[in-house]
Amino acid sequence: MNDAVSMAVVAHLARELNAHVPPPFSIDSTGSSLVLLEADGRKARLVASVPLDDVVADLEVGCDRLEDGLADFRDDVAMALRARWPLDEGAGGTPICALETGVLRIRFQGPSSELRLADLNLDPGEPRTAG
Repeated sequence: MNDAVSMAVVAHLARELNAHVPPPFSIDSTGSSLVLLEADGRKARLVASVPLDDVVADLEVGCDRLEDGLADFRDDVAMALRARWPLDEGAGGTPICALETGVLRIRFQGPSSELRLADLNLDPGEPRTAG
């Protein structure tokens, strides 16, 4: 998987997950890393960072490493928020991903609920975000 696709995956994850953190926190991407930031006045303080470049490169082989990276990031965010995240149950939801016919599907599965992120089309020449 090329660098542009890897960066698109990480940017997509940041956009999707950012909707689920309260201010003053935000989730962003810096190149191929997911970062959790905390706004402090006019500055943002880096709270957590998880590099995903090698993880995303392995998607063609399987999603295990991406799921592990997302679980690590989930734990870092939960510690910073002092709450379960992104779901309010269990450990905050188990990250589960699948790459099917060029479409990346990611969800966090809890015992009685789930959070589905928007699908991401990895096929070049197709619109990236799918239904």
